[in-house]
Amino acid sequence: MTDLILQYAPSSFDSQIVLLTLIEKNIPFSGVVVDTANFAHIDPNYVRQTSICGVPVLEHDETVTTGTDKIIAYIEETFEGPDLRIGDQEQIDHWITRVMTAHIEELTLATPTYALPFPRMFSRNRLKHEIDIANRLTRDVHDLGEIYREHVRILRHQFRTIGDEWKINDYYRNVGVVLDALELQLKVSKFAAGNDYSLADVYLTAFLARLDALRLGYLWEEEDRPSVFEYAQRVKSRPSFAKVFGEESVPTLFSDAFFMKALLSRLAIPAGLVALAIILVLIF
Repeated sequence: MTDLILQYAPSSFDSQIVLLTLIEKNIPFSGVVVDTANFAHIDPNYVRQTSICGVPVLEHDETVTTGTDKIIAYIEETFEGPDLRIGDQEQIDHWITRVMTAHIEELTLATPTYALPFPRMFSRNRLKHEIDIANRLTRDVHDLGEIYREHVRILRHQFRTIGDEWKINDYYRNVGVVLDALELQLKVSKFAAGNDYSLADVYLTAFLARLDALRLGYLWEEEDRPSVFEYAQRVKSRPSFAKVFGEESVPTLFSDAFFMKALLSRLAIPAGLVALAIILVLIF
């Protein structure tokens, strides 16, 4: 039994980055899935334990660490295993920044998929419902009020953003800019920061996996960005990829089952829209 516990959500982009890191470093851990579809991440007991409304959360001995970058730093400083800071340090930091400023969460909420053909309507409805719950908790759970208020601020920003066509299109354009830069880098090195798989590649693996799940994998077709195409095949062949994103991993946001659970779990959506969603899922 390991004393390292990761609380995570399978569909969480940040959780996927931490999972990849732990698996790449061969660090044993116990995983606890937080049911974000049913808003377990804002339950007062969870928030009181973790001091955040979200995932991932790393617990080790009596230390609780939140925030992806802080969790990764803690893992690197505390545990043995393959050195993921290997390679050009400036390049590693550069790619981490590029990935974490690519607005993946907003693109996930706004991009149509087979399971969610009309994402913005459902995403905004879900966000509004979560905002309502968090506002109520702000009033009822006084000692956690500041945490809930900050969470509401983030949710409101997301709500506004996914309704802003200009911003979303700008985020799509930025994805192309990141992929173009990666294409150039991969012409001179096997991986993003050198010839060894590094922390930069952990972040980029999650980045490409998310874009692929959003049906944006055509952006690196072999004839358009051949180096990124080959790179994507290399990172997908790593054992860590199959464990986090493969068919044997837990259901993700992009599976029909997870979508329907999120849709039906305490969402204020009229029955007619739910019926329409079920029909669309069956068709697509």
